[in-house]
Formats: sequence, structure tokens, C-alpha cells
Amino acid sequence: MQTQTGDMIVANLSWLSEVELISIHLPKTAGTTFGRIVLPQIYPHEQILYDNHSLPIETLIKQGKLTTKIRAIHGHFPAKKYQEYGPTAKMVIWLRNPILLLISAYYFLKSNNQVFFDENHRYVVENQLSFSDFIKQPFIDNSASKYFADEIKLTDFYFVGIQEFFIDDLNDLKKMLGWPTLKVSVANQNFHEDYQTKVMDILNNQSLVKKIVAIQSADMKLYQKALSLRYQRKGLSNYLEMYQLSLQESQARLGFNSFQAPKLTQRIGLGSERGVNPP
Repeated sequence: MQTQTGDMIVANLSWLSEVELISIHLPKTAGTTFGRIVLPQIYPHEQILYDNHSLPIETLIKQGKLTTKIRAIHGHFPAKKYQEYGPTAKMVIWLRNPILLLISAYYFLKSNNQVFFDENHRYVVENQLSFSDFIKQPFIDNSASKYFADEIKLTDFYFVGIQEFFIDDLNDLKKMLGWPTLKVSVANQNFHEDYQTKVMDILNNQSLVKKIVAIQSADMKLYQKALSLRYQRKGLSNYLEMYQLSLQESQARLGFNSFQAPKLTQRIGLGSERGVNPP
């Protein structure tokens, strides 16, 4: 395999069917924790490809990064990138409330002001953009939805996790795939000064929240779909009340009334769900 030329390899990519897991990492959605802490507990390092630099598959092969040893691919890439070549791989993605995601992304970029990830990061820092200006930038416009093409739907994924319920959802995925007990610590935290206070200040600004909802309408719909899929995965008989309560909590925190929770036909006493992260 490694002695073949790149062109010969690209001509026949059937060997990519050996890839078992394709994990798409949307920024600030617990992807770093999943990719760097969880996956190495499942696969040896040499079986994981971290695809974060938008390189074509052909280039990754020629560089010797994508080989027949790879069983898991994780990184920042469009959902359709490997779909054609790894049809049997289980696709996994984590999503996050778009409002909380934008807040987290903004302060993460502001906190990292010495080394720039890309020109967009440099622009935010060097121009000292306010959060209200940041949300208007074209490079953050419905960024989650842009990872999907028309032929890619959330229902095409084997698993759609929600960052706000990371620990509980990860436990579900572990059971579905038969993974062993996992040791998980939070990675890539936001260490911006007074971060939690700044988050609440934005969430309490109803005018600003409404602007985000309007600008990020596609991502809001995507997130609602992800919540609905989670609700179905958990099962009606055990999680009806939990689902509605979680949506009501989101409404209260965000002042956003577009979440449409299903009407309950019964009341089920449930405790709080593990793994819910406050904004």
C-alpha cells in the first residue's frame, strides 16, 4: 500500500471501507474532548487520522497520513468528504446550541491573541471586534449547516450528540458501539476572563439574542432537529418529561420561543440528566 504511488492509490479507494468511524468536529462542540481524549481510548494512535487542514484525500494518502491502518477519522471537514469512500463507516457529529456556540467561539478567539488559527481569527483580534460585530461576519454565518450538502442529513449520521448533554450522550454512544468504560476530562475550555459573566450578559440581552436567531436561522433549525433525534434516541416512554423540561430551560435561558416541544400525553417523574452543561 505505502509503496504505491498516490495516483495508483486514488484510482481505487475501496480499501477505505476498513474505516470504522468518521467523526466530524464542529468547532466548540466538545469535538476536542471527543477526538483527543475519547478516541485514543478506543483506537491506537496509528489508527486515527486527524484531518484538520482541508487537504484533499489524495494529498493525505500521498503524505502517508491516510493508510490502510486507519480505522477512525476525526477533524474539521465537510460531512460528505469521506462518505463515498467509507460507506460502511459510522458517522458521528456533536452539535451545540448555536447561540452558546457563537459566544464560546468569540471569547475563545479573543483569548488566543498571540497565534492566529487563520485570517478570520486575525481579523477578529486585530480589529477588536465586539460580539455584536462578530455575529455579522460572513465566516460565521450558519457555519454548522455549511458542513452539510443537500444530500447529507442529520439522519444520515449514525450518532448525533449534543454538547450540552455530553457525558450522557457519550455514554449512549459507548453502549451502542460496545466501547469499554471511558475516562473523560474536559479539553479546550474557554479561559477568557469573567467568561461566565459575559455569557449571561449576552443571554440577558434579548435584542442581541433575537439578532443571532435571525442570522443563524439555518443552524437553529439544525439544532432543533438534533434535539428531536436525541429525543427519539432516548425513547418516548422514559424521556418525554425530560425532553420538554430541557427545551423549557433553553427557552428561559435564551429568551427564544421557537423550540416546539411535543405535547405530553403522560407525566413521568425523572431526575436531572447527567452531563448538562450550564451556559
